[in-house]
Amino acid sequence: MSLRPYQREAVEAVGQSWRDGYKRTLLVMATGTGKTFTASTIVREREAAGRILWLAHREELIDQAAETLAQRSGLTTNIEKAEHRAPRDPGLWGAEPVVVASVPSMRNSRLASWPADAFATIVVDEAHHAPAVTYRKILDHFPGALTLGLTATPDRGDRVGLWNVFDHVAYEYAIRQGIAEGYLCDVLQKQVTCADLDLSDIRTVAGDLNQGQLEAAMIDGGVLHQVAGPLAREAGNRQTIVFTAGVAQAHALADILAGYVDGARIEALDGNTPRETRRQMIADFRGGRIQFLINCAVLTEGFDAPETACIAVARPTKSRSLYSQMIGRGTRVAESKSDCLVLDFVGNSGRHKLVNPLDVLGGKELPDEIAREAARLTAAGIPTAQALDEAEQLAVERAREDAERRARAKKVRARVSYRTRKIDPFGCLDGDDGPRAEQVQLERLRGWGVDVDAHNFGKREAGKMESNLIRRRRAGLATYKQARVLQRFGFSVDLSKGEASRIISAIAKNGWRVPESIRGAA
Repeated sequence: MSLRPYQREAVEAVGQSWRDGYKRTLLVMATGTGKTFTASTIVREREAAGRILWLAHREELIDQAAETLAQRSGLTTNIEKAEHRAPRDPGLWGAEPVVVASVPSMRNSRLASWPADAFATIVVDEAHHAPAVTYRKILDHFPGALTLGLTATPDRGDRVGLWNVFDHVAYEYAIRQGIAEGYLCDVLQKQVTCADLDLSDIRTVAGDLNQGQLEAAMIDGGVLHQVAGPLAREAGNRQTIVFTAGVAQAHALADILAGYVDGARIEALDGNTPRETRRQMIADFRGGRIQFLINCAVLTEGFDAPETACIAVARPTKSRSLYSQMIGRGTRVAESKSDCLVLDFVGNSGRHKLVNPLDVLGGKELPDEIAREAARLTAAGIPTAQALDEAEQLAVERAREDAERRARAKKVRARVSYRTRKIDPFGCLDGDDGPRAEQVQLERLRGWGVDVDAHNFGKREAGKMESNLIRRRRAGLATYKQARVLQRFGFSVDLSKGEASRIISAIAKNGWRVPESIRGAA
């Protein structure tokens, strides 16, 4: 398979990051966009530099990595996990260029058995786990290796930043971009409210709802039926993966759901399900022989089933990383579907801010205005990515309209201010919000020569202007018309009527320019 455009960009960006001196760099790509395939191309280009260590924490990820490396890049692998041990010396017979290792196995004396310079390159799959001590000890044991972290979800619920391990993000390709470019399918979200579900008293542990308390709330008999009924109805014929908060909830929900659909089309699995049984369940799901695959913390990572057309989140969460992993199981493109339906089961969340598909596709906490509008649109059946686009566009348009409105108001205020100054040489007008001037007042002002049509006179302003004009006449000061001219040319308006007449005459005779002989009086 050839690389997609964004995958080529990712390969080039990682190489550039290393050339720029970043020893531990991060590649962020949404689930289903080919992280493993992209990374296999990167390590193939690094093969000449020395042996490669590929770290994964789950059996499925180890098998997936070994298979992808062989199929997509032609690199053969040794496995380092449990009873499997890879040759330590690259010169020994059977030593392959890539060692795919289990993180739980690479510890203590087993880790110490590897020379510090055994690997030139390290790839950390699902790198959002890398801040854990087990990962950091492995990376620190090989200080000279260039490290590449792979993740779809760089944020962690416990707020422990990946910057504690990695020093650069080489490239990012988000789920929303994948949907827009046709490499991932649309997400349709539907919120289902469970009347008996109350999460308000559940504690927060490491950034998420306490798992034991959450399962206790979700396994309530009423809640189980409020999940099973809508799940059977909304999923229709879609291949569906259901995520639960605990093992007991997974199996209890399977029993309840069997009362709504054919029980033969339902399976529940968890971490204790025997390996071969689990593989058979997954094969039956992929083959369409079962429709509902209910699981607890098994299928969030390293599981590919493009036929999955419905994700039921029956374990509310505050973790965007976890939620992203869950809905990522259904966003791969397949001929059998046009979109993925995400059923979000919620109740009284109390103080908790729960994650939903909008948070995942938005990539960050959304402004309230955008979140409300996007939620309204998704409730009307519009795909999540499109709803976000429209909500964000609407926010941009509203911001532009607000800016234009403020600009217009500023211009109006400037015009009003100008008009006020133009007709008010005495500083009488100050913005009267009271009753408007009576007609008889305006007529009297007009008699004084005031342009009453250039200002919306208030009753108080009109009285103040007229009183000022009367006072000035008694004091022999410049008339209103004289004061207007004096103001225009920068002279004091409090000159006598005769002095004002002399200055105005001099200006007029000089072509309405202030003569040097009187400029000092200005």
